Amino acid sequence: MPFVTVTTSLAANQLPVPFMPKLCKAIAEAINRDPKLLSWSLDTGKHMSMGPNNERGTYMQIRIEGFEVFDTKEQTVELIPKVFKHLKENTCLMEDEIHIICYPLELWRIGFHGQALLKVPDLD
Repeated sequence: MPFVTVTTSLAANQLPVPFMPKLCKAIAEAINRDPKLLSWSLDTGKHMSMGPNNERGTYMQIRIEGFEVFDTKEQTVELIPKVFKHLKENTCLMEDEIHIICYPLELWRIGFHGQALLKVPDLD
C-alpha cells in the first residue's frame, strides 16, 4: 500500500495523460507490488524551486512512502534509477530538476477503514 505524492511547478497540461497511473505502474513494477495497492496525489502548477534562485524553473518532488518497501538502503538504491528513467522518458524534466524522497512506514501508522492497520489489507 505505497503512497505516491508528486508536487511540481509544471502545469497539468505539461504532463502526459495519464501521467500518475503510468508513474504508479512503473513504481509498482520496480517495487514488485500490485499497482492497485498504490494511492497517489498530484499537485501541479506550484510555486517551488530547487535552490533559492530558481523560482521560474521547472521542478518536481516525488515522495514515495510505504511499508516493507524502503526497509533497506538497497531497496531504495534499486528503485530510484527506475523512477528517474520513467520520468525522463515521460516528462520534459531533466534529472537535475527532480527530487525523489523515499520514506519507510510502519504498517500501524496507516489508518484504513476506520482503524490503524495491523496486517496487510485484502483489497480484492
